[in-house]
Formats: sequence, C-alpha cells, structure tokens
Amino acid sequence: MRYDIKFYAKHNIKVTSDAVMKTPVAPEERALEKKYLHVLEHRHLITKETIPQLEKEIKHFPNNTKLQNYLANLYRISGNDVMYERVLMATLRDFPDYIFGKATLATYLEENENWEKLDELLGKERDIRIFEPYEYIHESLLFTYYNCCIGYELNFDNFDNAKKYHRILFDYEPKSEDTLAVAKKIETARLLHQFSSFNHKNRTVEFKPYFAKHLVPTDEAPAFYHPDINQLYDISCAEMPITLIDEIMALPHQTLIEDLEVMLIESIKRFDGLEDESDIPIHALYFLGALKSYESLHFVFDVMRQGEEYSDFYFGDYKNRFLSPTLYYLGENQLDKLLAFATEPNRNIYFTFCVSEVVSQIALHQPERRAEVLAFFKDLLTFFAKNVDDDNYIDSTSIGFIVGHLVDIRAIELLDEIKLVFELKMIDDNINGNFDEVCKQITKPYEDFRLNPLPLNIYEFYDCTYEKRKTAIPANRIEKLDTILNPTDPYEKFMQKTAEKILNTTMSKVTHDIDDYDDEPFSRQYQVPTAPIKRAAPKVGRNEKCPCGSDKKYKHCCGK
Repeated sequence: MRYDIKFYAKHNIKVTSDAVMKTPVAPEERALEKKYLHVLEHRHLITKETIPQLEKEIKHFPNNTKLQNYLANLYRISGNDVMYERVLMATLRDFPDYIFGKATLATYLEENENWEKLDELLGKERDIRIFEPYEYIHESLLFTYYNCCIGYELNFDNFDNAKKYHRILFDYEPKSEDTLAVAKKIETARLLHQFSSFNHKNRTVEFKPYFAKHLVPTDEAPAFYHPDINQLYDISCAEMPITLIDEIMALPHQTLIEDLEVMLIESIKRFDGLEDESDIPIHALYFLGALKSYESLHFVFDVMRQGEEYSDFYFGDYKNRFLSPTLYYLGENQLDKLLAFATEPNRNIYFTFCVSEVVSQIALHQPERRAEVLAFFKDLLTFFAKNVDDDNYIDSTSIGFIVGHLVDIRAIELLDEIKLVFELKMIDDNINGNFDEVCKQITKPYEDFRLNPLPLNIYEFYDCTYEKRKTAIPANRIEKLDTILNPTDPYEKFMQKTAEKILNTTMSKVTHDIDDYDDEPFSRQYQVPTAPIKRAAPKVGRNEKCPCGSDKKYKHCCGK
C-alpha cells in the first residue's frame, strides 16, 4: 500500500489516501455503501424516507459498520442529535475496533465540549498509532484525530500542546485547507486569550501624588550654603563640565548634602516655575548617590511620590536609569525603608519597579546578603496576598515586574509565594507568562548579564560609562529571540503569517466599522494623516504665556 515515505521517516506513521479497511462485502452491500455515500455528499437527495429505508437495509446487513456510520450522519444532518449519539455509541459497543466510528464520536464529543469523555477516548498518550491499531492510517483519520486533540488542548489554553499536534498535520500536508483552518483555530484562540488576559485579568493601581507640609509650592528661590549649586540650575546633565563636578565634590560634604536635599525638595515645590530644560533633581540624585548619603533616602522617596507630570517631565521613560543607582547606594542598608515605600498605597508602578530592581541587584552584587533580599521579597509578596482585594495596592504589571526580578536572581526559595500570586490572579500574564514557565526559568543556571553594573564615582553617574561593564547577552539567546521574532522554521513562519492575517483582518474590519460610523466628529479622530503635520508656529514652552491671549501660562491654559 502506498504511504507518505517522507512523513513516515519523521513521525514513524504510515499515512495513506488509499482505502485502509478492506473488509470483504457482498456486491449488494457495496452498492448500498456507494448509494448512501452519494446521498450524504449531495444532501438535496435526502428525503423523509431516506433514514427509514437505511434502517431497513442495516437489518439485512447488521455487521456493515459503514452503513451504521452513514445512518448516524443522516440523523446528525436532520438535527436529531439524540439518535446521532445513540447510533454512534451502539456502533462502537458492537464494533469497538471500528476506527472511523471512534473518530466520528471524538468529533461529536469535542463539538459538545464533553472533555472528560473525549480525553478518555483519545488516549492519555495522544498517539494515533495507539488510537488506531492498523499499520496504515487514512489521511482523513489523521486530521480528525489530531484536530480533536487540538480542540481539547485549546479548551484548557494549552497552546504549546495544540501546536505540537498541529505541526504533525502541517508536516503531512502544509498547503491543505484543513491545515490552514486548524491553524486559524489555534491562533484565534491564542490571540483571544491574550486579549482577554490583558482586558480582564490585569489590575491597575490608581496613582495618587504625595503632598506634605514641607512640599508646599513656592516661587521663592532657596538660599544655599554653597552658591556654586546655583550653576546646576542652568546646566543639563549632558553638558555638565568636569571642572564643575570637581568644584562641587570638593565642597564640605555635610553642607553640600544639605544643599542637594534642598535642590530635590525645590524641584517639587517650585516645579511650576522652573525652566523647561532643567535637570535639577537629576543633578541632586547623582551627587547624593556618589556621596552615598544614606540619610537622604527619604528625600528621594519624596521625589518618587510625585505626580506623573513631574516624573514624566524630569525622568521620562528613564526612571530606573536616573534613580536606580542612587536608590541602590542610599537604600542598600535600609531594606526596611524600601519595603515600607513599596507597600505604600497608590504608588507609581515604575518607581515600585525601581525598588524591586534595586533590592534584587543587592543579591547579585552582594551574594552574602541573599537571605536578607529573599526575606524582603517574601514580606512584599505576602503583603500583596493579604491585600489581594484592595486596588490601592494591587497592580498586575508591577507584580509581574517583581516576579521577573525574582527569576533574575533565581529565587527558587520563594516559589510558594510566587505560586500564590498566580493563584490569586494578581499578575500580568503578558509579562511573565504562567507559573509553569516561571518555574522553568527560575531553575535555570544563573546568567551573568542579569547583573547591572553601578557607577563607581560621580563621573560615571554623568557619562554612564559603567553601563559598558554589563555582560553582553549571549549570542545564542539573541539568536533565539531573533528566531521567535523572525522564525526560519517553516511551521513557525506559517503560524506567524496566520496570526498576522487574523490581526490584519480584524483591524481592517474595525477600521471599516469606524469609517462607516455616522458620527463625523467621532470618525474624524481615527483618520490617519497621509503626510507629516508641520507645526504652523514655534513650540510654546510650558511656562510661557499662552498664545490664545488669556494671559495665563500655557500649561494652565491650552496646554492642559
């Protein structure tokens, strides 16, 4: 018998398009088989007499499993699912080795989401060679069996297993419409799961800025012990001359630290009146970090408690780069204070990220303190678990970052606490996958590139040369990431293109629906310009007068 030799060499399964079951039948039976097969293929030929007539024929040939299978299918077409299942079950009871009957039942169980019975029928090994005892397997059975396996796995969001079974179908016939249909089924389910996770599982803390008496806004400039500090108000970090760095570092440290603390507070109190390009808090953070002024930590916390306008203006998307080195040097011996900040309600998640990152780095820079670091994270995760229902504390993204830092330091000692985080559904699935994946990653050997170098002096704070000491990510990991993003494996390329087509089709439909929306102002806001928009007038600074003529500052008028 002919079979696909290339597929057999890879999977050790002899798949054929030839008839597999060649049970001797009488010419009259063969004629009946052809008749009812033709009726099933041309449903307009089905009449109210078709089923009763076939039932009479079966009484004459009770051992003909094909006729019984045709009868079941006729009941299904007529909408009588009760009789459809009854005939299927009776056929399998009388002919347990009738493989196509088993396949038809498997499809029926999948469609009706009877997962327990389907699991039993498919077999725990999920191997078609065990499901079907014959040496040769018909191609239709191959697709039916593994399609049911895939349906079972998708019900439980086991996408890797689903793709494992689908790869078998792809290897047999990559260009088949059935192969493509199952690929769409998998990718649609996976994308819906991702979107559902993003929309329904994630929780977000409502960030609330911190206000205190010592942070009351003012327009008055502070009086410093050292007038040289005033120069920092007019110089950006990128333009900071070494001579000025030397002059400031040569000042008496105690009074210098007090001046730098005042700078931090003034960046908050005088935020509305400071110039647009000021790097005031960054200068202060760099010098305080280089001086290792432990007692200044609470001033740094004041900065981290400010509103988004403040943090976005001064730090933008580089919060951890500007803050983490100083936070490390000032907080490395004050883990209790770092924990207190991380457990404050309504904090900016990216500053919580900075705290978590800094503490995890302590375990890498100072391995002898690993127990202290683990205790910190155990207390932090326990706190979140106790406050699981309080949206003032629980942020899925933030907790996802924390678990990521625990994976970085291979904190296998905290797997129970991490598992609880997943069980309580507090974590962003899009950041750290699932608990099984975390277990897999956290038990791997430690990787040197996880350690973030620290600036060794004030000059490195400014020129960032310390970042060059970071161990490069291994080439094989980069290649692996590139393989994920740009797969060379034919199957992965096929699945990636399938997912892209689904997304493009979905987005095209959304765009079409928006274009058809009869509310013109609503539709207009979704139109994409065909050319770059050129500014008609110079950019207005946030502290300049608003061009509308209101005599107010731009940020308090049209710039809101």
